[in-house]
Amino acid sequence: MHRSQRLYRNNIVATLLAIVLLSSILSSFPGVLSFSYNAFVSQKESTCIPQLQWYPKEYDFGAIQEGNIYQTTFDIWNNGTGDMPWSLQLRDPYVTAEPMSGSSSGEHDTVKVTLNTTGLLPGDYEGNVYLHSEGDYIFFIFFTITPEKLAYAPTQHDFGIILERDSLETSFDIWNAGTGILQWTLQSNQSWVSYHPTIGTSTGETDTITVTLTTAELPYGDNDGIIQIFSNGGNANATFFLHLNYPPDKPVITGPYSGLIMHQYTFTISINDKENDVLWYQIDWGDSSDQDDEWIGPYPSGEEITLSHAWERKGQYIIKVKTKDSFDVESPLATHQITLSKSKTIARILQYILGNRMDTYSYLLI
Repeated sequence: MHRSQRLYRNNIVATLLAIVLLSSILSSFPGVLSFSYNAFVSQKESTCIPQLQWYPKEYDFGAIQEGNIYQTTFDIWNNGTGDMPWSLQLRDPYVTAEPMSGSSSGEHDTVKVTLNTTGLLPGDYEGNVYLHSEGDYIFFIFFTITPEKLAYAPTQHDFGIILERDSLETSFDIWNAGTGILQWTLQSNQSWVSYHPTIGTSTGETDTITVTLTTAELPYGDNDGIIQIFSNGGNANATFFLHLNYPPDKPVITGPYSGLIMHQYTFTISINDKENDVLWYQIDWGDSSDQDDEWIGPYPSGEEITLSHAWERKGQYIIKVKTKDSFDVESPLATHQITLSKSKTIARILQYILGNRMDTYSYLLI
């Protein structure tokens, strides 16, 4: 065989081997890609680790009564990574919850738990909420249905508007509306609220609590005093309302002290209230004007009001001004005295001699 023929045959064999090898590689390439992608996804999923968290872990309603509805809440959230579905399960007919399912990627979901004690007999109870998510967990609920039942009246008292920083006194009654022995104690974190007695028992008889409010420690405005009642027959609050209000400040009147009849004179009235209540004013010009009994306003606290008036007859006049706030509490009365004459000469002489103190020497005018 010639050398050229041998080379040609060898080239053909090499080409066929190359084709076979390339076909083998291409047929396995999708599997290689698939394996690499699946490994990537698996690695990514392994980094998302949800972790259930909830707070508080439990709630104790304490001593409560049959026939009432009580509520509390707790939060559920994902303290890990990724998305975490969760669901609740209830096994006690007197417990309901809302919502019953959800999911969290870190945000808090609030669950409201409602306890309906209707028909329950006295005794100790649990009413648990079961959490299912990345495992099983429990939000524990405890309560005791007692035969004793706290009752009190009145539940609140409104003293209304208080003008002076004095002591106020009222009372309310506590008694057992159930059976057994009701044991009760009182507590208040407000230093201006005091009461007596502070502890007692009842099998049905009424205990009267005397309450004293020392308003000297109170700020202006609305105030609520609370006495907490703790008992083996339930807990409650007795509430006392009052609005501590100071009268508006005494108005300030500025203007002339002397002048002539039939001439308009201008006066400025400054009004102010410590609580910044809106104000009305009432002015008496001393000559039976139509405005003597009229309340004019409202004006903001701190306002300066400019007014003009003329008198028809000579003599001495006392201008009177007072204000009131939105609670109809009136200020002290402010006065300003002016003396009017007919003659410009007499008025100017008296103004020069008396230095605007016409009220002191008004007897000179005839």
